[in-house]
Amino acid sequence: MSNQQNALVQRSMLKQHRGWAAKYGINPADIRPQTLLLFAKLDAARETYYFDLDSKSTSICPIENRLKDSSLFFANLFALGILKAPILTISSVATEFSAGAPIVHYPDKTIFPTAGSATTLSEAQSLEMVYHSRLTLQTDQTVRLDAMACETFRDAPDLQSGAAAHPSQGLSLMDISTSFFIWGDRKNQFTLQLPSNGGDRTNIKGGATSQNYLVIGVGGFEVVNAGNNARSKDFARLVESEMGR
Repeated sequence: MSNQQNALVQRSMLKQHRGWAAKYGINPADIRPQTLLLFAKLDAARETYYFDLDSKSTSICPIENRLKDSSLFFANLFALGILKAPILTISSVATEFSAGAPIVHYPDKTIFPTAGSATTLSEAQSLEMVYHSRLTLQTDQTVRLDAMACETFRDAPDLQSGAAAHPSQGLSLMDISTSFFIWGDRKNQFTLQLPSNGGDRTNIKGGATSQNYLVIGVGGFEVVNAGNNARSKDFARLVESEMGR
């Protein structure tokens, strides 16, 4: 489903959710479109990466967007991307500028240009491992995704070119045939496992003037201050029942 099609579906679902919310004393205006963004620094020495949705967890990247402790989040769209944050040295201090780079959904060779050698994969080849990884999500005590194959998230534009400037590409949120609520005050964690025997990871981090990140996007609706509404649980049960979980 394209982003434009997703937008039409989300608009209809938002109207539906707001109608249900009113029945449970929740202000319909407190249900708002939202996209969560979770980051992890890629490292050649690591195979397993953890992403906490909790806003109280240690910050990984300045442009991340986590779930507020007081909110309830209806998740139904997902993305797996990569970002190459440039590193500039200013007054002898090396500083990352993650906001100066796009999130992409395939290892574009114009963005990730470090060459390989006779014994190492190139940067782009190493990053292909991201899209051969397995993704697990546990919310509170419930496993929502269990070692899901990440090949489904690889999304290269039709007009991509390895020689010319890469084409524009927005955040590619996908419907993977599941939806559920996430409570902000509970333990919620994604785990991404790279292939154990997937090949050389020497260049997966990026060069001396950049740092590559893994990015997980979660799209849906945020119910603001849901933790303060005694009927939020009843509302969540109704929606999950109606949506067929």
